Order: sequence, then C-alpha cells, then structure tokens
Amino acid sequence: MFLTALYCILIAVLLVQFIYYLFFFTLPFNTKRNGTLIVENKAISIIIYIKNNANELKQNLPSIINQEYKDFEIVLVNHSSSDQSLEIIKHFQQNHHHIKVVNVENKEAFWGNKKYALTLGIKAASNDSLLFFNIDCKPASKLWIKEMASKLDKETSVVIGYKSLKSTKFSVKSLFIRFHNTLSSLKFFTFAKLNNPYKGFQENFGYNRQLFFKVKGFINHINIVNGETDLFLKDSKAVAKTQIQLIPDSYVKEQSIVTFSEFLSDFRKHNALRSFYSGKTRFFLALFNLSKFMFWLSSIYLCFHNLIFGLLAIAIYLLFQYAFITKAMVKLKEVKLLYFLPILDISYVFFVFFSAILNLVSKPKL
Repeated sequence: MFLTALYCILIAVLLVQFIYYLFFFTLPFNTKRNGTLIVENKAISIIIYIKNNANELKQNLPSIINQEYKDFEIVLVNHSSSDQSLEIIKHFQQNHHHIKVVNVENKEAFWGNKKYALTLGIKAASNDSLLFFNIDCKPASKLWIKEMASKLDKETSVVIGYKSLKSTKFSVKSLFIRFHNTLSSLKFFTFAKLNNPYKGFQENFGYNRQLFFKVKGFINHINIVNGETDLFLKDSKAVAKTQIQLIPDSYVKEQSIVTFSEFLSDFRKHNALRSFYSGKTRFFLALFNLSKFMFWLSSIYLCFHNLIFGLLAIAIYLLFQYAFITKAMVKLKEVKLLYFLPILDISYVFFVFFSAILNLVSKPKL
C-alpha cells in the first residue's frame, strides 16, 4: 500500500516539475526583438549606493562613466563610509561633470539604513528614469544603460535585469551558488512576465522616479533593512507595469567572490521576506521546491525497491530538465552549469530544506 502511494506521489510530482520547466523556464525568453534597437533619448540617472567601497570604486566606476549613452548622470550615495570612499568619489567628480555626490552623514541617517540613503539619492536625481547599480559589479558591455533604458518607456515603470556571478576556480561551492542564482532569476523573471513581479536584483534594476513618490517610496518598510527591490515591487505592482530585460548587453556581473556563509545568510533573509509576498506567489514558489524535494526523495527511495523504475523516473526527469533549461542557460551565459546539473539539482533541494529548518529554529533579522 505504501509503495503504491509512493509511485503515485512520484508520478504526480514529476508532472508538476514537468509543467514548471515546460512553462516557467521558457516563458522569459519567448519574446523576440525585431529590428534595430531604438531608444528614445531619455535622460537617465544611475543611482549607486556606496558603503566602504573604496577598492570597488576604483575598479568598477569607470565601467559606468564610459557607457555609450548620450544623456545620463551618476548619483553616488556615500552612506557614512569610514574608508577613503568619499575622497575617491570627489576625485572622480572633479574629472567628470555628470557625477553628483550625495553624502549621508551619521547625523542625517537617523534611521541608519540603506533605504533612507537611497531615498536621498533618488530625491537628488535630476531625471525621471532611474537605474540602480551596485559598485561591486561591472556591466557586461558599454550598452548597459541603453539596453536597460529601452525598457523604461511611458507604459513601463519598472525594469528588471540579470546579474551573473564572478567565476572562481572550479569548486562545488561556486558552481552551486551560480546555479542557485540562475534558478532564482528564472523564477522571478517568469513571475514578472506574468504580471506578478516579486523580486529583482538590486544590482540591475530600474524604475521611474514618479512611481517612487506615487507609492511613497520605502516608507511602508523603511524599518526593514532588506528588500529595497522585493518590497518596492510589492507596493508598486498594482500601479506599474514591469518588464524584464534579457539582452546579454544588459547583464551585470558581480565582481566580488561570495563566501558560502554570506550566501546562506542572504538566502535566509530573502526567504524570510517571502512572508510579505502574496499568497499566490508563496504557494507557487513553495510548490516548486516541495515537488522537487518529493521527487528526489521518492525516486531515490524507490531505487532500493524497484531499481529500473526509480532510474527510469530519474532519467525522464533529467531529460526534460535538460530539454527546457538548456536554452535559458545558454541565454544567460551559464552553459558550464549544464555539465553538473544532476548534482546541482540534488544539492539545491537539500540546501533549501536545510535553510528552511534554520529559519524555523532562528528567524534571521530583517
């Protein structure tokens, strides 16, 4: 009786995963761009948050300064840095007239968080179209502004771009973190395509300044340190149209190497933010992880009772997984992950399960 139920569960979760991969991980790339990119000569303000990033400023700020775009300014928000960030910022400003500096001192930061500092930067911006960028990243090309700006039109108030991670020497840790980053991206790109955005990369994000004031900025969650993109999307999705930009020239790449402990901490915080998502969003995200967990658990268990059936189920699962995720990996320039997909997929399941238990035992501070 138990084995019969397990066979039924395996077939059911296999079908659920098939639907996810068939639909959710192909939809973001279904839109084709026809002809030559035409961009209205809209003025853009690039908002960059700085907090003790002296080295990153030297290495990465030139990649923004040298963008091939006619009309843009760079708003550098220095949030009480204790290193040489402010001196470096002022040096860049002397040589580049389109750099604006917002220096948030301790006496000003009475809330003491990033959202308050960003609000000051947004208020100081001269233009309505805003792009947000992290200084520990580099754009994939000199056309980053142009590609992201092309999605910010009169009908679109929010644009979400892709962020890849710096490749380190071969290690299971780095492969897994990149795999999780890609899988997470595919999920929130798909939800955004379905007019239900819930997340975006703070390193590659944009919206109209008027929208920021329309939803009263970050005021509804100013006391929560994290979630400047997630919770802003929650507040704005009822009154704004969101688009995704997946042209390779629009990507950014994080230059810093993330440790596993940092990755786990960030993942747990993002998971804790899910309590603010809509019930429908939470359900579909949970169903994806639960069905994946139940598949691997039941298929591995059945291998001990019916080896042929268990291996056949795993082979079918991997076959359609490769069939539907390969295009996405190629588009996002993450092809190397395909070579280790089975191991990465199993690792993902147990990592999500482990982090969920940690959050139940000790909820991370938001």
